[in-house]
Amino acid sequence: MQLGSLLTAEFLGRRKRFLADVRCKGESFTAHLANTGSMKSLLGKGSSAFLSLSNNPTRKYPYSLEILKLASGAFACVNTARANSIV
Repeated sequence: MQLGSLLTAEFLGRRKRFLADVRCKGESFTAHLANTGSMKSLLGKGSSAFLSLSNNPTRKYPYSLEILKLASGAFACVNTARANSIV
């Protein structure tokens, strides 16, 4: 599934405060997670994750986690700084 210009991946887990592990097309990698809150109820392993790609080629983690699809089918924007621009 494609959501606008966001890339769809599978959420694998959260590592440290600003990092999320995801898998897309069989490849696992780390994405930046801007939300520093707990988000325990949102971070279910295997959830659909929607990522944006940075235009900055020198950035350590080129992808950012923007939205998670919850088990209920609802969507949660985890990058609160970009919520309005994504919607």
